[in-house]
Order: sequence, then C-alpha cells, then structure tokens
Amino acid sequence: SGGWDDAARVWSLETRECLLLLGNQENNICVLGLSNGDVVTGSTGFQVEHAIQGHQIRLWKNGKVEKTNQDHSAGIRDLCAVVGEEGLMCASASNDGTVRLLGPDLACAEVFVCPDGSFAFSVAHLGAGRFAAAQESGTLVLFQRGVGVLRTINFTKGLWAVRRLPSDDFMVAGEDNIIIIFTDKEDKSLSQETLDQILGQNIKEQQERRGHQEQGSASSQQQGSSSPLPSEQDLDKYRGAKEGDISLFQSLTSNGSTAYRWEGGAWRALGPVAAAPVPRAELGGAYFDVVVPVEVDSASKGFICDMMGFNFTDDPQELSRNFCHKHSLPDEYLTQIESFIQQCQFMANM
Repeated sequence: SGGWDDAARVWSLETRECLLLLGNQENNICVLGLSNGDVVTGSTGFQVEHAIQGHQIRLWKNGKVEKTNQDHSAGIRDLCAVVGEEGLMCASASNDGTVRLLGPDLACAEVFVCPDGSFAFSVAHLGAGRFAAAQESGTLVLFQRGVGVLRTINFTKGLWAVRRLPSDDFMVAGEDNIIIIFTDKEDKSLSQETLDQILGQNIKEQQERRGHQEQGSASSQQQGSSSPLPSEQDLDKYRGAKEGDISLFQSLTSNGSTAYRWEGGAWRALGPVAAAPVPRAELGGAYFDVVVPVEVDSASKGFICDMMGFNFTDDPQELSRNFCHKHSLPDEYLTQIESFIQQCQFMANM
C-alpha cells in the first residue's frame, strides 16, 4: 500500500501486520507489487518554491532501492504491471500528461503523450500492446505500442481510475460516481439506446436525491417559520391592540410587506419594510459575507481543505493568490481557485 506519508508498506494477508516499510520517499506514493516479489513505487514529489521536485519511480528488491527513474517532469500518479510484452515490466502515469512504458531496469522504452496534456491519473495494460490512460480532464485515451493514440473517449467529468478486468474487458471510474465497463466482445456490448437509458436513469436518480434533500430542508425551514402575514386587502378585518401599534401586512404590489400604524381607529401606511438583515458568517474572530471550504488535491502538498472567508466586494484574484501563498501552492492553481470563488460569490448573491 502507498499513502501520503512518504512511504509504501508491505503487509501480511494472514496476520494483517506490516512486514516492510519502504520509506524516505516524496509525498504521495503509488505502489505496484510484481509477481517476483519486487516492488515498484512512484512519488508525487515535494514543492520547492514554485516547482515540484524529487518525484521519481523506484524499483525495490528485498526492501532496498535497486533502480530509479526520474524521466517524468511531474508527479507520478499510478503504476500498472505489463505482462506478456517483450522488454517491458510496468507502465507509469503522471501529472505531466504522459504514460511511460518501462523495462525491467526502469529504462523508458516508449512514451505516450495524452492529447490534451492534462494530468494522467491512471494507466492500465489491456494486452496485445494496448494501454489506456484516465485523465483529470475526463478523457480516456487508448494507446497502441509502436503506433500511438488509437482513440479518445470524452466524459463529462474527471476520470480517477482505469483497470483491466480478468475477462480482458476494462473499466473506468470517475467523478460522476459511475463505473463503466468496456469490452471488445460484440455479444456483451450494450446498445447505444440501452446505455443512454442507464446513464439517464443514473442522472435522474441523482437529481431526485438532491430534490428530496432540498424539499427536506425547505420543509424544516417552513416548520420553523412564523404564520403568513395578513394581506393589505384585509386591513378592515384587523385592529391594533392599542393606539400607536405597528403591524406588518403582506403587500399587494410586491412580495414584501408594508408597515402600518394604528392611529385614531384606522391603519396608516408607513411604507414598505426592507428584508431582514442577513447574518454574516464568523471565521477566526472575523465576519464575512461567505465562508466556504476550499479543497485542493495537490501533488506536492497532498489533500488540502481549508475554510475561506470573503465578502462580495473582495477581489477573487487576490483571494486566490493569498490562499496559494498560505499553502505554498504553485501558480497553476490560481485560476481554478479564482473561478471557484467567483462562482461562490455569484451563487450567494442570487
């Protein structure tokens, strides 16, 4: 197993105890166990100022590093074994948008470049010289050894993993919470109509779940709210408890309410009532228009989740710069965080 603690571990399936610690690596570690007992690991590297450094692939024998490969220009995200391909041992996927085929000594035999250049999160060997890469952008790329890109399949959201199945089919999983299995066998393939129906049903179920949650929230709010105001057209049906009392009536000309004072046995209009003040959110002893969690999966820093408070008048670009500076994130995250802040400001103002 590999984790964010700069190490990989070898475990006993019988005792569930850690047998071997492969430490002193760089940040998040992906790991591959080979059939001969050797272990291959890939690290995402550490951030030094605005650059990622130290990311590499290691071949371990008996708990010691035998070989290393530092060909990738960014962190390594996944490894897969390559069986039955002459001169190859494994393949690696990287944040540099490439897949590399590696020999037994970790020497690079071939490089596949993902067409859109986004992070390659996962790689799988499909057999017969074919490979698949899952990208952060939501693109599934199929490669052929010695040929290059065979086909790309675009998904609406990012892909997390691609894996070959024992049946020689392969599956992909991603941010849309759907696992799709692909096959070359005609008798197992779904028709496009059936596939559309399944995907449509999944989307419908997700929408219904969100709808139930929203209805539950609205119901709770309604139960806790006061009874509706009497309408202005019913002024003659009500009187003040005493001279000078002020009461609210539902306006006939707007969705708001109008204040009336009881004077001399009749209601006198005082004017429309502004909406109740909206409470601001507190964070660290200060108050903001919006407080939201900002989540970043950084190759160098790991998974970062921090609360951010800001006002509608704040500059999203400056907020993004401050957040990246606070967490020592590279400039590549500026646009993503700035866009997220703009979206939050827009939604909160609706």
